[in-house]
Amino acid sequence: MSIALRLALPLALLLATPLLAQEPTRTAFDPRLDGMPFENLGDYASPDGNCFGMSLLAVDNFLRRMKARAEGRPDPEPLPITVKAQDGHLDAQILASLVQAVAGVKDDEDNSPVKSVRAADAAPMREAIERMRRTGEPQLMGIYAPSDSAHEIVLFGYEGGRLLIYDPNYPGETVRWPWDARRGFGPHPKRGDDADMYGGLKEYDVGPFGVFRTGRELQALRDACSQGLGRCVARFHALRGRLEGATVVGTVGAGMRRGEDGTRPQRVRRVHVVVDGKPVASGPIKADGTFRISLPRAPRGGRVEMVAVTEDGLLAGKNEVETPGLVGVLGRP
Repeated sequence: MSIALRLALPLALLLATPLLAQEPTRTAFDPRLDGMPFENLGDYASPDGNCFGMSLLAVDNFLRRMKARAEGRPDPEPLPITVKAQDGHLDAQILASLVQAVAGVKDDEDNSPVKSVRAADAAPMREAIERMRRTGEPQLMGIYAPSDSAHEIVLFGYEGGRLLIYDPNYPGETVRWPWDARRGFGPHPKRGDDADMYGGLKEYDVGPFGVFRTGRELQALRDACSQGLGRCVARFHALRGRLEGATVVGTVGAGMRRGEDGTRPQRVRRVHVVVDGKPVASGPIKADGTFRISLPRAPRGGRVEMVAVTEDGLLAGKNEVETPGLVGVLGRP
């Protein structure tokens, strides 16, 4: 091979890299099936939001769905998306909060396995698109605004000159963010909703799910929440309540003195009663931590839960109502 040809090949590959990065690629990730079915409003223990926890869980949901699909099982139906804490998916909301707390320690900016780069640096994004093309797996992506706001999202494809994004702030939606291998990021399509977060991009990071320490703990975290272990629920207020005819009477225990950011958490203000996933009544919490909530009618069966919320409506605790003598509730006689 001539010297000229040996020099020309690397140059040709270098010139072709941006073109390769702009080839369409898409994983099988689906925000409706894999993303969390609730909006990222945060909760009592993490009022600034659970975007990191929700993004990690979304990719984990995808990997579980792909495993089930390989075993011949059909995809599930999309779950309804909720906004208010009491409207549903309570266990998943608490799990996302726990994963957020763990990720905030093990994979935060100081301990992150992927390092942020200037928004103008296209190399990590080109590599991420190539990884998706090669592995079929979405990528975790952190974005950092000039306002110092930070946010975690899931990158799951690239087509038509746009990155395909699951953003926990927009459940069930595919956000299409312009990006070009030579010109970089275009205006974010949600900049009109939140100029501080989406109005500009200072830095970003992007990496595969497998490098995040919290991702390797997700099964243990899921088990802790499914079994109601203290690791999962101790960060929230403890609720105790019983059904007396068509009235729920109970108490709300003490919560955290300091939140994860060192500030005092919001006060818990109200308790909702949810029957079979539907809120039916609510009432205020008195100064002594007690509450008494009259229901439209006495439940005849099903699952009866209490959901405590803060003054801003953030989830602050949940538990089942003691229903002595009620037939059909969780298998009790």
